[in-house]
Amino acid sequence: PEGPRVTSLADVEPEVIEWLWPGFIPLGKITDVIGDGDLGKSLVLCDLIARHTVGALMPNETRAPEREAINVLMLVAEDDIADTVVPRLIAAGADLDRISVLEGPSDEASNPIVFPQDFDALEHAIEDREARLVVIDPVMAFLGNTRTGIDSEVRNALMNRLKEIAA
Repeated sequence: PEGPRVTSLADVEPEVIEWLWPGFIPLGKITDVIGDGDLGKSLVLCDLIARHTVGALMPNETRAPEREAINVLMLVAEDDIADTVVPRLIAAGADLDRISVLEGPSDEASNPIVFPQDFDALEHAIEDREARLVVIDPVMAFLGNTRTGIDSEVRNALMNRLKEIAA
């Protein structure tokens, strides 16, 4: 039948969460880094990206099982890649060969990546680069004409499909 369905939780098989950073960043899920402007969120993200590209310990770890180095895909709107992002990643010890940036089809500001239109490009880039971590900084910058003050529009334009891609 069409329409909503009801599922008894007794019929749901519990699943174990796999973690990129145990307790903080689950694999296949969306994780937000939220805070006021100019607090260093992008700088912290560069540190986390660097650690993942070389398989290093995370900030709360003193000993950890060997962590494999992974590929990262970034979408960056506010920071300049050449004079801000790359120097921060170098300073953090990142393996730049493992990091890619998804950009619009040209250098013109009139052709940026915009969701929901460019989800296929994002999905293709993730597959092509075998990225296990995707950083969108800041996510609101990639919503084009979506009315970001209306929760349902943000969910429809971004979160539902992003959740599918992450899974």
